[in-house]
Amino acid sequence: MSLGALFAKHLRQAKPRALAAALSDAGLVPERKAYEAWLGGANHVEIDGARIAIGATPPAAPMPRDRWFDVCELAMMVQAGRSWLALRPAGRWQMRGFLDVAERGPRAVQIAPPYRALDPERIASGDELARCTNLTAGEATLYAWWFGKLLPHLYDWQSALEQLPAPVLRELWIASSKEWTSMKLSEDEAARIFVTPSTIDWEPSEVADDEMELPDQRRGMIRGEYTRDPEIGFRTAVLMQTGLLENVSAWSFLAEDVRLMSLIDRGAFR
Repeated sequence: MSLGALFAKHLRQAKPRALAAALSDAGLVPERKAYEAWLGGANHVEIDGARIAIGATPPAAPMPRDRWFDVCELAMMVQAGRSWLALRPAGRWQMRGFLDVAERGPRAVQIAPPYRALDPERIASGDELARCTNLTAGEATLYAWWFGKLLPHLYDWQSALEQLPAPVLRELWIASSKEWTSMKLSEDEAARIFVTPSTIDWEPSEVADDEMELPDQRRGMIRGEYTRDPEIGFRTAVLMQTGLLENVSAWSFLAEDVRLMSLIDRGAFR
């Protein structure tokens, strides 16, 4: 059974033990060790000398560099000051599990997107171990929301730059090059901001006018709301100030004509 299919079983609270071997085969050894520890009832695990919290909710009173294994998304998270950041971008196997399990419904919009939103053939097919790309910021947001999380804001990346040592920053970007953020431009509601390792300190509003005049391949951090770029992926974050989302009621800024019927029930994973 594929990693994505096993992950979908996990999201249905089936606790498939075969998932541990699949994670290991995929090279996700820390995730495998943490998953096995969770199956055994542990609330932390020691990996390479570091103590990693395990659970459905972030640990209380963390310090920068602390790590938490989210047993819902099966994502290793690092405390980066302003928020918890996933150490890896979301993979296609994780997107496949989300698409298989999350209940979704239509949302009324004035203008329908020029594509089928959350189309598995577009965003979850191919090498399931690759990071999930070729999706819009709105689609990435729906994934993050379902897990009770957000896309990282540009401020989260700037906080990580200040709070994390260079080896951890390199670890964050080792499998990625461009990622969607949750940042919006007040002067252009259709603009979507992405970040790269070299643009974390840029201010999008200061380059917006020039950016929109450039062809897509030369833009530094701005795309349109319908953009689906094969190079832009995403990861999830949990804002320290607000914690995990418990419900979602705001849909107005998303282009996609899709809404979540509910968020994942984290209580089932405690």
